Parts: sequence; structure tokens; C-alpha cells
Amino acid sequence: MNESKTYRRNTIISSVRQMSPNNPEVQFVDNRPSKFSGMLTDSGFVDNRLKTSLPIQRKIYFLADGKEIGRPANKQEGIRYNKVKKQLLEDTFVCSHRTFFEQNRLVTKNDFDKAIKDDLESNDKTLLVNKDDSVLTGASFVINATDKLGPNPDNFKVDKPNPGDIKIETTGYRNTYKPLPLNLGKKPTGYVANIVSYYAENGVKDITKRYFDDAISGEDEEKAKRLSVVVGLNSFSPIIKDDYETRKKDVSKKLAELTLPQYPINFQGFGFLWEPCWKLNGKHIPNFNIRWALENTPNVDDRNANFRVKQKDLFANLPYGVFRETVMASSRTHFLVDRLKLYNNPVYIHSGDGDSVSLKVPNDTDTGTGTTGILDKMDEHLGTNGTGAKIVIGGYNLYNLNEQKLIVEIVKAESNITFYADGSEIDKKKPSDDLSRYSENNAAFIQAKIGQIVHNTQVGNRYDRIIRNAISKIYPKMLYPTEPNMLIKAYDSLDSTDFFQTSFFDEEHRLKQQGSLWGMGASEGRVFKENMEKEYEQKPDASGIGFVDWAKGASLPTDPRGFDRHILISGYEKYPEKVEDFSPAQVHAAGQLGQDIPLVEAAVQQAQSYASAYRLAELYAQTLTSERVKKEQIRNNVLPAFKTVENMVSSMMMGSNDLEFASQNTGQELPDQIAKVICNELMESFKYYNEIP
Repeated sequence: MNESKTYRRNTIISSVRQMSPNNPEVQFVDNRPSKFSGMLTDSGFVDNRLKTSLPIQRKIYFLADGKEIGRPANKQEGIRYNKVKKQLLEDTFVCSHRTFFEQNRLVTKNDFDKAIKDDLESNDKTLLVNKDDSVLTGASFVINATDKLGPNPDNFKVDKPNPGDIKIETTGYRNTYKPLPLNLGKKPTGYVANIVSYYAENGVKDITKRYFDDAISGEDEEKAKRLSVVVGLNSFSPIIKDDYETRKKDVSKKLAELTLPQYPINFQGFGFLWEPCWKLNGKHIPNFNIRWALENTPNVDDRNANFRVKQKDLFANLPYGVFRETVMASSRTHFLVDRLKLYNNPVYIHSGDGDSVSLKVPNDTDTGTGTTGILDKMDEHLGTNGTGAKIVIGGYNLYNLNEQKLIVEIVKAESNITFYADGSEIDKKKPSDDLSRYSENNAAFIQAKIGQIVHNTQVGNRYDRIIRNAISKIYPKMLYPTEPNMLIKAYDSLDSTDFFQTSFFDEEHRLKQQGSLWGMGASEGRVFKENMEKEYEQKPDASGIGFVDWAKGASLPTDPRGFDRHILISGYEKYPEKVEDFSPAQVHAAGQLGQDIPLVEAAVQQAQSYASAYRLAELYAQTLTSERVKKEQIRNNVLPAFKTVENMVSSMMMGSNDLEFASQNTGQELPDQIAKVICNELMESFKYYNEIP
């Protein structure tokens, strides 16, 4: 018996055995016996058909009159055809077989019935019908028609997850320990760095060592008493089993390759896979079920390859909040916070990223990266402003931009650069980052363009940070906590703060509900702040002063990636081609569709920038309500107040000296006050940077 026949025979016997009433895993429609002549037993399929020689048969073959019907040609044939099909699809055996396929192979009823119908109408499949119009070969016909069915990627969707939908699987663990003495004297501030990173992220390999070397100063022994690090390397859990097994090994390998300081510190590292939220007909299906179904069905029609393509949809709904809280709420972070308590008070968690460009903050003039580490700067802030705040925001800057990445992005966007200096055509999807490969003219253009992008982007970001600093003085509740650089107070004996004793956690210090800290998706910083406000019972009308701090001068360089994220002010920004694609912050005007966005407007509308009146109004409205309609009403009402800020920034960028916007009054008391404070701070900074007395 050849391999394919052996597979077919084993599949038939296995399927029938699994559908036996003695198998409690299968839900039968009813207990009526099948009317098919082929009888079912616990030992498999018994074929009681007559062993007679028949003519060449196709489709439905009626033994009574030798009639053959595929697709009915007339009404009479249609009646006979539908009668047989109804009998076939409603038979107890077929209903049980269908149920098994729905439960175990994740095959929909439509796909199951379609496979049977397709074989009924095929030219090379036969269903015999007895003289009394009973189906003679129904069981074997259905098994043959459906034996290759499995999960259909077209029926699945990778959707936005709900709390509890995402299963986390830990893969790999690594740690080092540093004994800490009980400090009976004055205790310094301790920090547990929380690093969340995609396992293959550039830069994460050295992040622990860089925290020890760059983020904090002092003697090695003292630094090791004040700093601990938790690194969580993550990846999605691939749906194909071979990919899944390989990915687990890859994550563990990257964990083992992390570079640690030579001096011993308290370190905890672990890898974890998170499950995308796969849904079938709107129902969440665990990854294991899909993986098992794919593994136990033939890989026909490139089923596995098609699932790999479908899997890419997960990038539209990445659960950023789950990544953060998997590390922050872990037993590893809790363990290190408890460990640092012996020597330090208070203890903060520093939320960071594995791809941090640098752990040094800007210089005193804010014109580039300086020599002070981020935790030293936080020490300075806490020493000046006190340790009362539960959240201290450091923010990000756009210094240290990667010029090689800018070369690639410019060549992608610039339609006039199509060939290298040697005459070979440029692959616009993957252009070279080697400037020497381009012609002299093109290289000069690229170099000049890099200078323009770097300057404009950094100026825009500087205005953004000035505005955030101003807001912190009057209404810090508006500030967005930047996930890659912020402090969360975990322990402080002076005000009884103990983060792992809050209502977020159960008696075993495990997070009660997935998503209850950082949420399930993007904007996780805002969700975290709102959840913390509820936990610490901040009043809805509170300003946030004393609860949220902005640490001036404590920003860290971040990687803005490509032009498509709209953090870089590239000069290639264009208005959408369609009116409906305009963002709420953009005002549509005739003739703008598809046209270049002026640089100043692009700078004001820079992604995440507080220079935009719309964004300021939106952030203000979010502090007062989460109801969409009310939020829109508040935003529209306060928009004129914040328009003064946008106008002032635009005028400054254009070099105007007409900057008397701070005195305007729109009748919105608090928004007007916030706008005035911002404008005053902008004016002072503008004078400083332009050396105006």
C-alpha cells in the first residue's frame, strides 16, 4: 500500500473512531443511527456495499434507473438532486462528522457543506443511491470529500484583543544577584529599570550594561546597591508549529546573549511569547487550537503559507500595554523592588525601551546630548521637587538621529534619485545607506537634506518639550507619560506607597486583570496614568500637581524610525489624496489634496507634538471625560484658547517678532490660563535661544 493510500485509510478510520459516541469530546447532534449502508462501529468503518462491477460513474448515480446527475438540468432532476443532498447533509453521521470538524479542525459549516456539494457536482466523484432512493455510499463519500479540510485562513481574523484574551508564555529565564545590606542610615533613591523590547531589537543586547555604565554615576559598589534591571524580551507566538518552536529558541538565545555589567548587580531577564487574538466567526480561538488543527490536517492549497500571510495582520493591533505590564507587574520586578528596599527609600520603577539611543540627557543649553545620565538627572529633579509624585515624566528628544537611516528614507522619498553613480538602478524599497555610492550631485543634495531634516525636527521637538514643561506648572494632568522614559513610584515608607499592595494585585501579588494597568493597545501611557489616578483616588477636577511631575531636562533620545511615523519633519509630507483621509487636526482647503504640506504646518502637526492646538484641546478634554460626545464638545470649545499657542509657535518658526498672543482671552478660564503660561514660557525660551534681551 503506497503512502497516500495509507494516509487516506488511516484518516478515515481515525475520523470514524473520533466520532464514536464513546468519545466524550464530540458533541453529537442526536443518537439516531445513520441510514447509510456503510455502518459505523468503534473499530472503524465497515463497508457493507455490494461488490459489483458498475459502469463508469460520476456525480450522483441512481442504481434504480442508471441516471446520473451532477448539476440539475431541469426541474425533475433538481427535485431528485435536492432530495439526495438533503438526506446526505442531514444524516446523523454527516452531522456528527461536521461537528467534529467544527470543533477540532476549525472548519466552518459553510466550508464543510461546500466540500460535499463540490464533490456532488464533480466529474470524478460518485455517490451511489439505492433503488429505494436511500444513499448507499454516504459515509465514504463524505469522508473522501472532507478529509483534506482544515482551517481556512480567509475565515480567520487577527483582531483587537479584549482583557484576558492574550495568553503569555514565558520562554527562558536569566538572573544575577547582588547581596544588599540593611541600610540603617540615610537611604538614597533606588531604581528598578524595566526594559520591554522585541527580542530582535537592535540595541537591546547591551541595554543592561548601558544602564549601569551611563544612566547612573558613582562607585560600582554604590551603583549596584541602587540599581536593578529587569529585561523582558517578547515576540508574538507564531501560528505554525515549526515557526513557534523556532521562535521560542530564538528568544531564549537572545536572552542568553544579553551583555551584563562586569560588576555584579541584581538582574532578572526573561523571554515571553504573546498570543495574537485570532477570531473565527467573531469567536476568540486559542492559538493552540489553531496550531493543532493545522498540524493535523493536510497542508493543501498552501494553507500554512496563507496563515503566515494572515498572521501579519497582528501588527495593526499590537498590545503595547500588555508588553509593559508583563514586565512591570511581573514577580521579577516585584522581587527586585523588595530587594532594593533594604538599602533605598523611595524605590522607583524606570520604564524604558530596549532600543534607547542613549541614556544621557541633553546638555544644559538643550542643543544636544550631554554627559549626565538619566537616573542622575532624576535624582536631581527629585532632590529639588521632592518625591511626592507617583509618576515622573522624562520625555524624549530627537538628538543623535541616525544619518544612515535618513539617507535611506530620503532616497525612498526623492523621485529624482533613481540611479547610483555607477549607473545601476536603485531599488527604491531598499536603497543603499552608503553615501559614496551616489553621484556627486545627489550625494550633496542628500547631505544638505539631512541637515535640514535634523535641524527642523530638533527645533520642533524643542518647542514641544518647552510646552510640556509649561503645562507641568499649571495642569500636569494633561501630560502624556512617555513610556520609554518615566518613573513610577513603587515604594516609599514616608507616604506608605507600596505599588504591589494596591488593588491592581491579588494577595499573591499577581495582576488581577490583564490590561488593568497599561491597557491592551496603544496610548498605553495615558491609560496607565488614568488607572493610577483612579487607584490613588485623584479627584476628576484635580490639576495633577503633586501627582504627576515633568522632569525638565530629563528627556532621552529616541529613534523616530522612518518618515511614515511623521515624527521627522522631512519636507516630503503631503496632504491626503481624499478629503475623508484628513486627520481631525488638519483643515481641508481647496487645492490641497495630494499637495506638499508647508514645513511650518508639518512641524506643528508633528506626530505627538504639543504645538498643535487640536492636540492640546484633545488632551485637555481627555482629562475631563472619557465619553466621546462630551469629549468632542469640550475639545471644540477650548480649541480657540489653544490656537494662540499654535499661532505663536508658527510665528516663531517663521522668525516673526509679532508674538503678542499671550494676552488674548477666549472666555475659557482654565484653558486660557494654560495657554498663557505656555506662551510666556515660549517667549522666554525664544528670547534665550535668539539672544534677545
